[in-house]
Amino acid sequence: MTQTRIPMHKTKPHAALRYAIAALLLPLVAGCEEEVEDPSFQAWCGDTLCAWDVEAGRIARVGTWHPSDYGVDLVETPTVLSQVTGKPTSERMDADGLDVEPAEVQSVCDAFGGLYTASTNECLWQVSSGTAGCLRFEVIADVEDSAQVQIEVDYGADGSVDHTQPMVASDWEPVSFLTSVPTWPGLMRFRIHKRGTGRAIIAHFGVRVAEECADPVTVDERPLGVACESPTQCAGNVCAPIATWQACSECSADADCGDATLRCQLFSAPFGPFASTCTRDCAADADCGGDAVCLRTADAGICGDGCTRDGHCRTEEGFRCVNEDACAGREDEATCRSLIGARRVCARF
Repeated sequence: MTQTRIPMHKTKPHAALRYAIAALLLPLVAGCEEEVEDPSFQAWCGDTLCAWDVEAGRIARVGTWHPSDYGVDLVETPTVLSQVTGKPTSERMDADGLDVEPAEVQSVCDAFGGLYTASTNECLWQVSSGTAGCLRFEVIADVEDSAQVQIEVDYGADGSVDHTQPMVASDWEPVSFLTSVPTWPGLMRFRIHKRGTGRAIIAHFGVRVAEECADPVTVDERPLGVACESPTQCAGNVCAPIATWQACSECSADADCGDATLRCQLFSAPFGPFASTCTRDCAADADCGGDAVCLRTADAGICGDGCTRDGHCRTEEGFRCVNEDACAGREDEATCRSLIGARRVCARF
């Protein structure tokens, strides 16, 4: 791809030198691996970043401390860049996912303390127990105060903003700070949110695991699917056993559903981890009262709370969502939610 030289404002020589030195030193600070993909905004797919989502506004590829060293310009007000990192606390795996023969799925699942489903020959297992509880943010940017850029962290990637931090970075001066986070979310969404008018160009936004924080943040109201030790930690006040671990859920037994026609069933919570939720068995959509669809749990899932930019559920390869037509004209993200087992159940979307 041919790179176009992009003009930029005049940068003081000492600022450019600081940036160059910082670029060499940042990998030596804190953890060895970045928690975010493409922290220096080098991978572009056309006019957008390949590894980052543009939730709002518009971005542009521009020069930073040097015209040929590119970063991202938050052009409009507001503009929101985001990225989900980490792993869901639990995943459903088949023989291919486990890289074993079909006959070995159950034994491997048992060895790792997972939940084996004979009807689909799959294993639900805990792939992540959470985070380290301390993160180091490393930022190099040129941000005017009037741009009001803030860093937002969404614990569990459930759509809420749980922590905010002003991005105080100008003239390419490297900025590094520590933030305590809860230990329970396997996934986190990081946002760079421009709320005001003014120049806001980001050259580097790195996040690494650190150890210098005093204590992890204690946050209750945990969303569905994340690990828990007691009901008081969960938004729904239910901490249900899932194989050898526990997760925030809607129910822990059929009796918790308050309706004899409902059953407590494992369901994928938003962004992957599994939780127990109340479901109703069905034979057709008509059995679901008009506010849900009837689906075979082994064959398909449903869109979550939105749709992808191309009007489809975001889904694993080879897994079909049943209500993609409902996504027409929508541009917000959605997950393809699935259930464990081979029954037909009512599921809302």
